[in-house]
Amino acid sequence: GTINELVKQIEYDKKCIASNLLTVNIFPECTQGSYSMSDQTGNRNMQEATFMYSQIIRNIFINENYKDTDKNEMVEFFREQYNGNKTELEKIDKFSREYTNERAIYWYTIDGFLYRTINKALRTQDIFTLYHLRYFIKDLHLELKKYHSKQHSNSSQETFVVYRGLGLPRDEFEKLKPDHLISFSEFLSTSKNRQLAEIYVQRGFDDMESILFEIELNYRIPTSTPFADISEQSQFDLEEEILLSMGSVFRIRSLTVTSEKNWNIKLIQTSDEDQQLKLLYQW
Repeated sequence: GTINELVKQIEYDKKCIASNLLTVNIFPECTQGSYSMSDQTGNRNMQEATFMYSQIIRNIFINENYKDTDKNEMVEFFREQYNGNKTELEKIDKFSREYTNERAIYWYTIDGFLYRTINKALRTQDIFTLYHLRYFIKDLHLELKKYHSKQHSNSSQETFVVYRGLGLPRDEFEKLKPDHLISFSEFLSTSKNRQLAEIYVQRGFDDMESILFEIELNYRIPTSTPFADISEQSQFDLEEEILLSMGSVFRIRSLTVTSEKNWNIKLIQTSDEDQQLKLLYQW
């Protein structure tokens, strides 16, 4: 039992470290008037493209129909990527034999080839890798959507708060301002348990600001980025984990410094009807 607990703790620690590598895309507050064609600089276009990248990729992938050959192609891709890595190849073989779309969340939470490869590819905008993972990305998104609807129906709460700790480079942190939009490229792992999320905060370095994001989620807000409590499907069932699909967008409500010199940043969920988001989609 003790060895198993130790192995699980090591896997959890690895997941914590991997989770701290998040891409935060910040977009300044703007009004419709500031979006004239003459204002569009190369830098602005690049910023918008980066900001919307995950949403665009997601929308393409989830609207495609896939066959078993697409799954087999993905498995072969993983075998090539992990050639010579016996541990991961064993996991890939198991995945190939046992995977069903209803188990997408479970397979995502197992530390290993899926979790690392997907989020690294989203972080680096590696379209080649993402294309090979399209089959699984669609399954994971649709499973989150299914549980989102189910949990909304069974919940007495419309809104609730989740937490996410992060170390952010100082130059990135300085771009964060109230009312600005912020997006996360990856599938975003958060927790209802504040103390647990604070574990991630402590991993900052000298050139980093330690941040605790306090995120207000609302079931009533129309969103194309579903979120769901995945505790029952997760390998780490004690995390009280709420997982959001790739490309989640929030508005910064406030930034406050705590007594430990960490930052507490409150984020609110954006609606698909948000005017600024609609303008971004048009570009």
